[in-house]
Amino acid sequence: VWRHTIVLFTSGDWLGDTTIEQHIETEGKALQWLVEKCGNRYHVLNNENRGDGTQVTELLEKIEEMVAGHGGCHYEMERMLLQEVEEKRRTVEERVEQRMTKVQKQRKALRALFEGEEHRLSELRIVLLGERASGKSSAGNTILGREEFESGIRTAQCVKRQGEVAGRQVTVVDTPGW
Repeated sequence: VWRHTIVLFTSGDWLGDTTIEQHIETEGKALQWLVEKCGNRYHVLNNENRGDGTQVTELLEKIEEMVAGHGGCHYEMERMLLQEVEEKRRTVEERVEQRMTKVQKQRKALRALFEGEEHRLSELRIVLLGERASGKSSAGNTILGREEFESGIRTAQCVKRQGEVAGRQVTVVDTPGW
């Protein structure tokens, strides 16, 4: 899973003069752990600068590079990594149980959104996950280059929007936060 994940930071404009690397360093061990587990793959979107298509193009390039890097091979978990993941799982078990019901509802809603659709390899699907008010809707609008998701209000259910971005058909799913 980690080999197939990029951390997307929204509201990059909030960083001001701070680099994303400085932010990751000062934000704490949990964020550093997450970024490292994702192969130090991350991207920053400035949701205030939606007219800058290069930030979305760069995100798509990073995704394509990541996919090409694993050559479509399936993920196999190493023993040491498995032990490490098990330890982390134990420390957050209470939170996982609370979120499990919500995740199952979102999964069901996502399946319903994509039911009956034929997916071609040239298409890209992006599912935005995160806490409430973390900028998922704004990130979706930035990726699609237009206002498709309502920002500033709580997303109550999964919403799917599509568009052509940098010559590719892109589907973005905005999900409720936890």
